[in-house]
Amino acid sequence: RACDPWTGSVVADLYLGDIVGAKEKLYGFADEVSGVEVVDDHTLQITIDAPKSYFPGKLTHSTAFVVDKDNVERGGYTWTDKPNGTGPFKLKEYRFGRQIILEPNDLYYGEPKPSVEQVNFILAGGSAMTMYENGELEAVPVGLNDIERVTDPTNPLNKELTIVSTMSTFYLGFNVNQPPFDDVKVRQAFNYALDKQRIMDVIYKKTVPAAIGVVPPTMPGYHNEDLEVLSYDPDKALDLIAESKYGDVADLPEITLYTTGAGGATSRLIEAVVGMYKENLGVDIAIQQTEWATFLSDISQEENPYQIYSIGWIADYPDPENFLDVLFHSEKSENHMGYSNPELDELLEKARTGQDPKERLKLYQEAEQIIINDAPWVPLFYEVEYWLTKPYVKGMIYPPMIIPKLQYVSIETD
Repeated sequence: RACDPWTGSVVADLYLGDIVGAKEKLYGFADEVSGVEVVDDHTLQITIDAPKSYFPGKLTHSTAFVVDKDNVERGGYTWTDKPNGTGPFKLKEYRFGRQIILEPNDLYYGEPKPSVEQVNFILAGGSAMTMYENGELEAVPVGLNDIERVTDPTNPLNKELTIVSTMSTFYLGFNVNQPPFDDVKVRQAFNYALDKQRIMDVIYKKTVPAAIGVVPPTMPGYHNEDLEVLSYDPDKALDLIAESKYGDVADLPEITLYTTGAGGATSRLIEAVVGMYKENLGVDIAIQQTEWATFLSDISQEENPYQIYSIGWIADYPDPENFLDVLFHSEKSENHMGYSNPELDELLEKARTGQDPKERLKLYQEAEQIIINDAPWVPLFYEVEYWLTKPYVKGMIYPPMIIPKLQYVSIETD
C-alpha cells in the first residue's frame, strides 16, 4: 500500500526501497512489489536487493506495518479513526486535538500482554505539570521552566524523575544551492561562529549537550573519538568569510532562517543563534516562522526554497546509516540541503552492504568526517528528555527512540 503511487508516501522509497520491486511499484512501472510474497495467513517473505544488516530495523517503521486491507478500503480517508491493528493496544476513542484512549487488544500475539485497562493521552486542557501535581496525569515530560526544581535533589519530584538521552540531533541545515551557503567556507564560518556550549548552558540550563557531530553518542555500536570538529572560533569564522568568494560580511546576500511556528514568539534557541551570528559575524538574519506541515512540505521539494532552516532528526532504527546515509547521500529524499559529494556517496554505498561491523564503523567514521568538513549542517544539540512518573506506575520505560513500550506498564495498587 505504501508503495502505491496513489497514496503519495514521501518515505516509502526511503524505508522500503531495498525490497526488490518496491521502486518499480512506487514509480508506476509495476502493479505489485515482486519482492514481497504471502507464504500463508501469518507469514510474509521479503526479498531485498542486497544483504543489509540494518534492514530488519526498517521494518519497525510505521511505513512497513502490515495493515488490514478490508479495514483500509472500507474506512476510506478516515480508516485510521478505527484501525484494525496487531499491537498490544487498540484505539477506543479519538477526539481530534483533545484525547486518545487506548484499551488492550485481546488478540495481541506478543508478550507481555498489557496489564493496564486503559491508557489516556491528554492532548489539551492545561499545564501538564499542574495536572501531574494535582494527580490528574501519571506521566509527563518536563519543560525548561520546571527543569531546575525537578533536578533539585531536595525537591520531592526529583525521586519521580527519569532522564533519557535520546538518539536525536537538532541542527541548522544549509541549502548549498543558495547563496551564500553555496560556498563551503561560508558554511564552515557559520559553524565556527556559534558558541553552542554557551547557548546550551544559558538557554537549556545545561540540560542538553552541545552537538559536535551528526550521529548522537547514544547510537549503539558507534563512536568517533577522532572526529575533527569545527569548534567555536569567531576569528577563524571571519577569516573564512574573507577567504570565501564573497570576501566580506558586507557582501553577503540577505539571509533568512526558517523555523517552525505559528507566528508567535520565536524560540529562545533561535533568538540566541541569530544573536550570536550578529555578535560574532556582524550578520543580520531574518527569522521566518512556518506552520509545521507547510515547513515539511517546503523542505521536501526538489528545490528547497529555504536558505537555512532549523529542525531535528531522531533515529527510526539504531544504525548510523539512519543518519549518515539517509540524510546526506545525494540521492536520498531526506537530504534537504541539496548536498552532494561523490566520495561520500561511495563510502555510504559500500557501508550499506558491509558485513564486518568494524569495517562498517570505519566507513561511517570517514563519512562523518567528510560531512563535518563540507559543513552542510551546524549540529546544535543532542536531545535529552526529562520525564516525571508517579511511583505507583511500574515498568514505564523511556527509550532513546520511538518504540512500543506501554505493554510493560502496570499500576501498583495498595
